[in-house]
Amino acid sequence: MISVKLNKQQLDDVIQFWMDGIVDKKIYIHERCALSIAKIALELNERQLNKVFECLMNAFESGIITICYYCAHALAMISSQLGGKQLDYAFQYIVHKFPSYLYNHYYYTNATEFVMKLKEGQLGDVFQCLIDGLSDEKEDEYKRGKCAELFGKLSMKWNEK
Repeated sequence: MISVKLNKQQLDDVIQFWMDGIVDKKIYIHERCALSIAKIALELNERQLNKVFECLMNAFESGIITICYYCAHALAMISSQLGGKQLDYAFQYIVHKFPSYLYNHYYYTNATEFVMKLKEGQLGDVFQCLIDGLSDEKEDEYKRGKCAELFGKLSMKWNEK
């Protein structure tokens, strides 16, 4: 992993580069920077995580960027590491602004880990989101199938606890 070989300042510079790239109008650059942030989230310290979290939320709320699967995944991974209020806030943002992140997985964006870190009270919102996705006949079969698949995965994981 790149973070193991960089000193603190170099890592801060790389994170800033990715944060600058996430607001890029070129979709490929935007997506790659968001994906890179999500991948490195496990290696960041609390100060770095908070910086990235604040930058993402400010960019979403100001309209500089529109949330996409890669951004939602970066937000989920960062907030999962932080926990507490940031996890609560990210969950509320995703469930109200981009609920399909919870069930419509791309190759690199799997929400299962994020959902497993949620509080028991938030799981009702996840279930409602999945039920809405399953029962929405306007949704294509693929998305409805993904809702059912996530229901199954989460049910098995919750039963393990």
